Amino acid sequence: MNLKFNHIIHYVNQLKSFQFPGRVLTIQPGGKHPRLGTYNKLSYINENYIELLDVEDKLMKIAKTEEERVSFATKIAQDNFAQGFKTMCLRTDDIEKVIKKIK
Repeated sequence: MNLKFNHIIHYVNQLKSFQFPGRVLTIQPGGKHPRLGTYNKLSYINENYIELLDVEDKLMKIAKTEEERVSFATKIAQDNFAQGFKTMCLRTDDIEKVIKKIK
């Protein structure tokens, strides 16, 4: 089993107009997560990246559902929309081993 850092998720209010100070990192177009009510842009650092995330109005409805109350997107609402780091994501070469080890 191998675990490696993949990316972090960082909430940015008004992402459409965001630029890194000094434009230190390049921001690439990302995508939308329609089911979660979020969209993102990405800033790559080698094979890893920073996922800059913003929300749409739909997030407030989703955050109240039992299924999505623990999603990364709902964490933004739980934190009262405070900008900043929300979570870290890892990659693995054997997810089944990871699940067994956690259990």
